Amino acid sequence: MKPFRYLEYLKKHKGGRLENVATFLSACQRKGNSNWIIEKTIQSADDANDEFAHVGISKLIENQVIIKIMNNGLRAQREKKILEYFRNNPHQNIVQGIYVFECKDNPIRWNKSIKTSQPICLKDGISSFIIIIQEYIKLGSIADNDITKFKKSIILQLIYATLEWYDIHKFIYQDWHKWNILLDTTTDKTRTYNAFGKKWVIQDTMGYSPVLTDFARSNIKKHLEPYELADQIALILDIFNVDQEIAIAIGSCENIKDILNYIKIVSKKL
Repeated sequence: MKPFRYLEYLKKHKGGRLENVATFLSACQRKGNSNWIIEKTIQSADDANDEFAHVGISKLIENQVIIKIMNNGLRAQREKKILEYFRNNPHQNIVQGIYVFECKDNPIRWNKSIKTSQPICLKDGISSFIIIIQEYIKLGSIADNDITKFKKSIILQLIYATLEWYDIHKFIYQDWHKWNILLDTTTDKTRTYNAFGKKWVIQDTMGYSPVLTDFARSNIKKHLEPYELADQIALILDIFNVDQEIAIAIGSCENIKDILNYIKIVSKKL
């Protein structure tokens, strides 16, 4: 499989966490598909909920990167599609993909956490896998960090980003939980999101930014229903235990106007 060729010409964008994605892609191409080594397991296939995937840490130009070994099925293809889309349309709250390719390997090697560094892509591999290389965010997920002091900013960034994804990108995430929301630092003091003809402004990021990862359940489609946005916002509020009555009310909304009105209420109450 050819890598995402357009990455070669991708310029650094505002909010980008990798200094030069084109440089990382070029390094991937020089490295070759059979020369990757996983140094440490983050999640073994046995730990994955319902789809074979081994997630580990590797090295690229002396930088740590995430490497995901996914069974070459519908969900892996969907993850590839989403990462590909956001390489063309980068977003500050979406993890940055670097390189994607296919190779053969033996699934039994990746059922458990590895104890020593292991190469991937065996010459005598029996199964087809999609390999995804993406940026490594060292702080981990919000589940691994105390976000009390900047919780409001994180919640609003996620809500406003979700509005923008829905309205501009026709993107629905659909895998909301704390371990899929990574925590990164940012030099942006403020952030502005555009959705439904309005600017949604974060007045103070407090130096932190939520970044979504894992897109096997996500989708981009031409037409979305209001309830799909309502469900996303309600799930975000539920994750952070924000006013359950409003979360339920938003989840019951059947039109965009009502959803936006409730979001304004939430923004003031936080």
